[in-house]
Formats: sequence, structure tokens, C-alpha cells
Amino acid sequence: MLTIVKHFYPITYLLFCFFQLQVEAQNSPDLICINLHDEWEFRPAKQGVWSPAEVPGSVHSDLLKNELIRDPFSHMNEKEVQWIEEEDWLYQSVFNCADEIAAKQNIVLHFKGLDTYADVYLNEQLILQADNMFRSWNIDVKKILKSGENHLKIHFHSPMKMARPRRDALNYSLPAGNDAQEEKLSVFTRKAPFQFGWDWGPRLVTAGIWRPIELTAWDKAGIKDCLLLTSELNEDRARIKAKIELKKTGVEKVQLRIRDTENGNVLLNKQFSSIENNQLEANFIIDKPKLWWCNGLGSPHLYKLNVELLTAKGEQIDAKLCKLGIRNIELVQEADSIGTSFYFKLNGIPVFMKGANYIPSDNLLDRVNKERYQMLVEAARDANMNMLRVWGGGIYEEDLFYDLCDENGILVWQDFMFACSMYPGDKAFLENVRAEVQDNIIRLRQHPCIALWCGNNEMDVAWHNWGWQSTHRYSKADSTEIWNNYQTLFHQIIPYELLRLDPLRPYVSTSPLSNWGTMENFNHGSMHYWGVWHGNDHFEGYEKYVGRFMSEYGFQSFPSHNTIKKFSSTSDRRLDSPVMKHRQKSYKGNGLIYEFMDELLPRPEKFTDFLYFSQLTQAEGLKKAFNSHRAKKPHCMGTLYWQLNDCWPAISWSGIDYYGNWKALHHYAKRAFQPLVVLPYESDGKFKVKINSDLNYAVEPELLIQLFDFKGRELFHTVRPIRVDSLSNEEFYEIEVKSWLSEHSPQSTFATVSLYQNERVLASSDYHFLPYKDQDLGPGNFKTEISNQGGYFLLSLSCKELVRGLQLESAQDGHFDDNFFDLKPGRARIVKFTPKEPVDIVTFKNGLSTRSVNQVMRELDRE
Repeated sequence: MLTIVKHFYPITYLLFCFFQLQVEAQNSPDLICINLHDEWEFRPAKQGVWSPAEVPGSVHSDLLKNELIRDPFSHMNEKEVQWIEEEDWLYQSVFNCADEIAAKQNIVLHFKGLDTYADVYLNEQLILQADNMFRSWNIDVKKILKSGENHLKIHFHSPMKMARPRRDALNYSLPAGNDAQEEKLSVFTRKAPFQFGWDWGPRLVTAGIWRPIELTAWDKAGIKDCLLLTSELNEDRARIKAKIELKKTGVEKVQLRIRDTENGNVLLNKQFSSIENNQLEANFIIDKPKLWWCNGLGSPHLYKLNVELLTAKGEQIDAKLCKLGIRNIELVQEADSIGTSFYFKLNGIPVFMKGANYIPSDNLLDRVNKERYQMLVEAARDANMNMLRVWGGGIYEEDLFYDLCDENGILVWQDFMFACSMYPGDKAFLENVRAEVQDNIIRLRQHPCIALWCGNNEMDVAWHNWGWQSTHRYSKADSTEIWNNYQTLFHQIIPYELLRLDPLRPYVSTSPLSNWGTMENFNHGSMHYWGVWHGNDHFEGYEKYVGRFMSEYGFQSFPSHNTIKKFSSTSDRRLDSPVMKHRQKSYKGNGLIYEFMDELLPRPEKFTDFLYFSQLTQAEGLKKAFNSHRAKKPHCMGTLYWQLNDCWPAISWSGIDYYGNWKALHHYAKRAFQPLVVLPYESDGKFKVKINSDLNYAVEPELLIQLFDFKGRELFHTVRPIRVDSLSNEEFYEIEVKSWLSEHSPQSTFATVSLYQNERVLASSDYHFLPYKDQDLGPGNFKTEISNQGGYFLLSLSCKELVRGLQLESAQDGHFDDNFFDLKPGRARIVKFTPKEPVDIVTFKNGLSTRSVNQVMRELDRE
């Protein structure tokens, strides 16, 4: 049974699930499926010339490809394309239907995504009026489809024009997130909220065929959906219940066979003498099951099974290749000595979640290809993350995204698509949402990566804390109606559909469950802490205010100079230029970046140095958050920063920019999220060392603590054997700072804490006693040796005096596996650079540039 989570209600969710991921249909003599992606054209509905269109796609992309608009990501061109959202658009295509298809008993057009208000005509007959970007639509066209030529036309209505009557029908206004227009129409249409503008992205309200259109035809039957649930799981076996939903069937007796493709074993072979409600159910056993684990705890094992539907005589009707992951997951929310817990257990092990919030990686969604999805998910994996939160202001992501998370061991916190707003509660709207919820639960429930369904982003906390009632001048009756609508959607409709369609997976109605306004709230549930940035807290707030599960927090930075050059001209590259002001979407913006930068670093003079320092500032601030969250385990059991990625080349909170370049933040996260970390810190006049382990086994290393000056001379040395238990967080060392540094200057001294085992470094961390700006840093000279390894380059970096915050940048697109680090004297650092395209070593060397805090400070001193 699914229990609905309310604030601080003590409940433990236990989930034993065996998930399957449908990958592809196998060859079937009965079933024919074709994509209708070719020969499309489009134009404005009121008039105009037809131009070629790409499907899947969007009107903005098609206008851009036909050179009918300028690139909205370049300069300030975003402003030039706002007219598009007010237009209606026509798309059409002519396709040929073979006699073989037309003769089939069942023919269905499957629209996997129409954005958003679409009248669909087949051979001049209206077959569909779509009104939800997030839904899919199956239309029986047997009586309309013809052998030979068929005409498919789609009229997309302006979402703005469609939303206005819905708004006008209410006698009050509704809060609408970060909708950039005064009209606030986004809440009246089921469309990706971020398209209407956010404080990190542009306003590009699109329309079009954003997901594939398929024509499917069959006579006998076909597999529509597979759901596999575990009714029993232990080390020896997993008992699986298979629930197979069939397409409309023309047969009475069928055979269901499930085969493990890795070893050829037949796991299930069952005859059905009758079919009830197009459903088949059967049980089978997997002996000695291999479990699916998240990144850092083990292999994310996926079984590859072939699910076959056959006639009673053994003739194949349909088949699907499925990937399955076996794992159990719990979301534990219960009263404890602190308050109310919020943590996940995977296969019985409490897991500290490390990751980030994920937003759509392009405003023009059709441009997000396999390579970009792969890059982002692998970047999360390589940074030692084990969870991503798919934020509720974007989209229910493509199947490929979840496939990659399955394969890479990345758990997914999945929001439904509602964010920072309040929504209508009329019957038509709610039933539309109900269908949307059903579609996406069924599509995504098979993925082992999905750990949690969450109703919305920040709606509950906003209603109770953001002053909307007074801002919108609601009467008591208005407030009651709006809140009742909220309750209906997030405490009735969504949980009811989950209970019916995915009953074992955890659900929470909103994130966060606690508001950061009071200290006590940090003892309960999930937390979005925005005291740094939106409040008046400094970076020390990350150390003081730690919740039970930190599902949002963050700080802005600029992207690299190479990224900025792609959307600006030379004259634009200054903070006060119109282009840079337009690109900064936050109401606090650059002034706050400067304020926090001034606490750590000298005030830069050059624009390029400001970009570099902004990234160091962001990374150093969030390093405090990462370390404090891990140091407070088990009080805190998760840290998901805002945000992983960008939807356009932006000034934002991201750790990876639009082009896939890792900012300093993502490199810092990679180090902070290692399974085993040492956490040096100062408290009450003492230098202390905590060791935090997310390993599911104990280690017995030597703890080495050293003090160095900036020329690499060792000033202090102590070593001791220790035992670090699995999943532990324990303090191992302390010393009074005053006596420790009595003969040494903190301006030119730093500590290094390391764990060694069999002469191998398991973990290491440096600690500086003063911020960059107050240190006596040398000129920052270092030596670089580069070797071509065939497909990538290795850089060996060495120095005789400490170099801080070393940034490596290449004129060639590619990836440094390490960057924004301190280079210590006497210790060569090896960095790998992998170019996107082949490049010779001379070209790479000539295009390599570096920057360090030492270098910038020296230049400022000269000036």
C-alpha cells in the first residue's frame, strides 16, 4: 500500500521491485511499426510559404534552420523571437501506406509528444485535439488510412492565445513561477514551465512535434507494456510476477515465453487459454539474483531478457528485448532523536545521496541528442554522484536519459512537472493532468534508477511562506479554493494513480518538506536552503544550516571565456554591456558574486579574471556545503546541489555549462563526493579531522597529517594506524591551532591530511588557514610536459612553489579529467585531456592556456 507523505509524518517506505526497461521490439511477422519523420513542412497558419521541417523538432528550430530567425542563443536575439509564441503554426506531411499495412485489422497512430495545443487531421478528417505537451496519444485510424498516399496535417495553436481565456475565467490571478511575462499564463497550459523563462534561462515558448510519430499495424496481438514486480527476494532467488499488457488482440490462446539472453535459459514458458482485459500474468524465478547497485556501491547489473508472445502453436506474434534491474529501495521518514529522518536505503544499506538537480539541457529540446545525454550522465557518474533530481519545472525526460541512469548506477528523484506556482482546479484541467500522470508513470516505472516520485517543486513551501496571499490579494474563499485544488492534485489524484500503477515506489507530495526560515526545520525532512543567495547568509551558512536531506542549494558563476565567446562579440565582453546584462537573469546577479568573491579573492580588473574568480568563488562556497553535509551524517543523508547543467550558454548555478565544459564546481564535486574523504576543519580554536566513508566495507589505513610551507618544506608530520568502519563518519584527530602554528605563519602554511594503505593514497585533502587574498603566494611558476597518447594527451605538471587554483584551458573542444586544483611543490600532477576531434600535439600545445590565483594576484600587484 502507498502511504501519502505529509509534513514530518513518520513512515518508512519499503520497496522490493524488479524493473524492466523496454529497449526495442524484435522482428515480428504480425506487427509493423514505422516512424513518420520524413517529408514534413511548416508555415505560419495565417499565411506564408511552406518550408522544410524536421520531426521531431520545434518551430524555433525549424525557423532557425531555414534562416528565418537569428540564433536566439546569440547576443540578445532572444528578444527578437518573442513573436513566435503568439502565432499559430501548420505542419504537414504526405506519406504512402503500403497495401500490407492498410490490410491489417488494427492500425494506430501514436503521437509520443505534441507541443502543445494541436488539431490533427488525417486525410482532412479531425482525429485528435491535443492539449498537453507531456501526454502521448494513440488514435485508431483503421477507417481513415488509405492504401497509397495519405495527408497528415497538424495545426498548432498559440499557447498564449489558448491560455488567456482560461485565465480570464478565474476571478483571481495565480502565482506562476518565474514566468517572465506579466500575464503569467504558464500555469494554464500543460507545457514545460522553464520555456516561459527562469532565472537561469531564456523565454522560448515553443510549439511543434517534439517527440516521434509512429504508425503501428497488426492483426493478432502485440505487447503494449511489460511490468515485472518482485514478490520475494533473498540471496538465493527472486520471485518475479510478470504483468504483460497486450495491444488489442485478435487471438484467444497465446503463449508467453521469457528467456535470459545471456545464458539462453528459459525463465518462463506458459500457455494462456484465454485473455482477460488484454492482460497476461505469470510468475517466474531467477536463482542467485545479481542486484542493481548505485554508483559507488557496486555494479548496476541489468538482466537482458527477451519477452516473446507466441500463438498456441509456438508461432511468434511479437517480442521485446528488455533490460531488468533487481534492487530494493526504501525511503525512511520516521521520528528520531533529532526530528524526522529523510534517507534512502538501497538493498538494505543506508546510502548518503550525492548529486545535483537536473534541468532540460536545451531550450530547444530536439537538439538534445544521445551524445549530450551520455556526456551529462557520465559526468555525473565520473564526479562520484549517485543521484540526480529531475526538477519539476522541466520535462519528463526522454527514455534514453533513464536508460543511461540505469546503466551508470545513477538514482533518479523524479518530480512531476509542477514548479513554484499554483494551478487551476477545474475538472478539465485535473483530468488532463490525471492522463499525463498515468502516461508518465507507465512509461517510467520500469526503470530501476527511479528512486522516488515527488509531486512538485516548492509549491507547498511557497504557499505557506512566500506571501502569495497578500501579493495576489486573495479573499479567504479564494485562498481556500486554491489550496483545496492543490490538495486534490498532490494528495489525491497523483497518489491515487501511483497506488494503482506503481504502488511500491515511494512518493512525497512536494520538495522541500521543510522551509529554511527557522532553525528547527533543519531537523525535519527534505530542505531547500537558499539562505546563501536569496537570503543574507554568507558561505558559513552552509556549515551552520544543514537539513536532513539537502535537495536544493547553490551559488552562481559565469561560464568560461571560450563559452562566452560563442554568444558574444568582443565589445560585449564586459560586465556592464547590454549583452552581459541580458544574460544575467537573476535579480541579485553580479553584485552578489562580487560580494562573495571579495571575501575570498582580490578584486579582479580583467573580465577574464572575473570569469575565473567567479567559478572559484562558487566552487569554494559549495565545497563548504559538500563537506558540512557529509560531516553531519547521519543527521544529513543527502546533498543535491542546484544545478548540474544549463539549457543555454548562461550565467547560472550550474557545474557544467551548456557546451559540456566542467566548471570549477564540478571538479570540486568530484573530489568532495569520493566514497572515502578526509574532512579537515577548524572549530573552537582546534584543527580537527573527520573521516567520512560511503564504502560498504571497512578499511584500515594509516592517517598522515602534515604541515607544509608554500615551498614544499615539511614543518610537521604525524602518522597513526586507524580503522574506518563502513558507512561511518568519525573524528580521528585534533590539535590546538595556536600552538600548532606558533612558529609558522598562516599566510604561507597549509596542512595536508591523507589516508595511506599499502603505499597507496586512499584519500587526501589540503586545508588552508586563510583565504586566497590573505596568503603570501609566489609568482606561480610551473613546468608542463605533454605527451600524445593516441586519442588523448597527458600533461605532467610540476612546480617548486605552491600554485593555487590552477585552471587549464584548451582552444580545442574537449575535456580535462582534472582542473582547478592546487599544484604542490615536489608532487607532479598528471592530467588527461581528451579532445572531441583529433588534433596534433603542436596544435594542442599552442592552444593550451593556464591561469592561477598566483598569476592574477601578481598582475594586480604590478598594476
